[in-house]
Amino acid sequence: MLGCEAGRSLMTVDVRGRVSPCSYSHRGGRRLDGNAWAEDAYLNAHREHAAALPEPCASCSLRRVCRGGCRVVASHASGDFAALDPECPRVRDFLRAEGEDLA
Repeated sequence: MLGCEAGRSLMTVDVRGRVSPCSYSHRGGRRLDGNAWAEDAYLNAHREHAAALPEPCASCSLRRVCRGGCRVVASHASGDFAALDPECPRVRDFLRAEGEDLA
């Protein structure tokens, strides 16, 4: 099983025809058309994030499997889609070492 495939091999379409990177994302982007897969900014942001992961993900031996964790969880927890996934035990250890509060 691979980690987050949002925007890479996964895309959903809501009842209004707006595309999102996964079924858990409530952020609909452009309307579904022939170019949505290649041109939707939010789908592309997911792809770009996974291609250039921040630490501790960049040096993690599991990065090819998890792809930096879930963007929806990261966004929900921090308000920032590009934040670290707080559900990852390696991220939690990294944040503790950095002295960040994990409340």
